[in-house]
Amino acid sequence: MAAIPGDPLAERLARDARRALEAQAGMHLAHRWMLVPLSLSLAVAAGAAASIRAPLLPLAGLPVLTAALTAAAQRLLRTGRFAEWQLRALVGSDALTLAAVAALLGPHGYLVAPLVVVGATQSTFLSPRVGRAFTLLALAAYPAARVAGAPPQWAPLAIEWTLLAGLCTVMHLWQAALVRRLQRARVALGRVEDGDLTVRVHDRHLDNVGLLAASLDRTVGALRALAGEVQAHAHAVAALAGQGAAAAREVEAAAGEIGAQAGSIA
Repeated sequence: MAAIPGDPLAERLARDARRALEAQAGMHLAHRWMLVPLSLSLAVAAGAAASIRAPLLPLAGLPVLTAALTAAAQRLLRTGRFAEWQLRALVGSDALTLAAVAALLGPHGYLVAPLVVVGATQSTFLSPRVGRAFTLLALAAYPAARVAGAPPQWAPLAIEWTLLAGLCTVMHLWQAALVRRLQRARVALGRVEDGDLTVRVHDRHLDNVGLLAASLDRTVGALRALAGEVQAHAHAVAALAGQGAAAAREVEAAAGEIGAQAGSIA
């Protein structure tokens, strides 16, 4: 979210978004480091399997490339120079890596399809824009990789790609909607922090995020009612104070009259 100059809420949300980006990037990089030895093990197993016969050297080189990119991104993150476009580029390299694995596996490239769906889901949870970039790139590269890896059978490949595209799209849209709902709740909380007690989230879904939004709406309603009561009590106290001041003036006037009468009698 871009900060609007002079808008404290927008500036605070932009700072929060920056911290969230750095935390999400750090988590993603940690996952990539865990996948490097696993990928190397799978590459060795695929190269040794007689039924797959995949080229060992290229398969082993992909995790090494992933490790190099991860190290470079981690250095940028430590020095505070990491940006969202770099996260998109990093996730895009994941999509291309999966496509390369699908090509190297030849007729067994379909084994990569579940990983593409998982990648679309996880990258969208990082950021809807990041997930959209991954999904589009992966869906474009996957069929080209399958064609490059083995002589294509067009009808099965079309069915395979259609199923993959449908699953990726559904998971991306579902996760993106979830992230947007969480962002709306965060913006509402920011407005409450600034003293706006008229805000409502209006989330009608009966899941955990919807229940969180309903609790937020009820809490803001209770605060609004409490503020109204405090304001009413303040008005009542002010009215009593006004009545007391008027009574004091009357007493003072009466005392003045009594004093004047006493002076005239004397």
